[in-house]
Amino acid sequence: MLRPPRAPKLPALTERQITEQVIGLLKSKGWLCIRLQSGLVDLPGNRKMRVGTPGLPDWICCKARRYFFLELTAPGKSISEKQGE
Repeated sequence: MLRPPRAPKLPALTERQITEQVIGLLKSKGWLCIRLQSGLVDLPGNRKMRVGTPGLPDWICCKARRYFFLELTAPGKSISEKQGE
C-alpha cells in the first residue's frame, strides 16, 4: 500500500516573528498597538535596573473605545507566573 507523502516540517518560529505577524495584522485592521516596556536593563559596572512593573503585558492595543492587553510568547514557551495573574 502506498503511503501519502509526509508534509514538510515547519520551521520553528521565534517570539519576534510571531509578534511581527500579530501586530502587523492588528495594525492593518486599524488597531493602535503600543509596546509596554518592562524588564531589566544592563547598566555600567555590571548593574541592572528594572524598567516597568513585573508581569506587565508586552502590548496594549486600542481601537475607538475598545482595548486589550496582549502578551505573546514563542511556541512551546509559557508566560510568567506574574503575567498570568
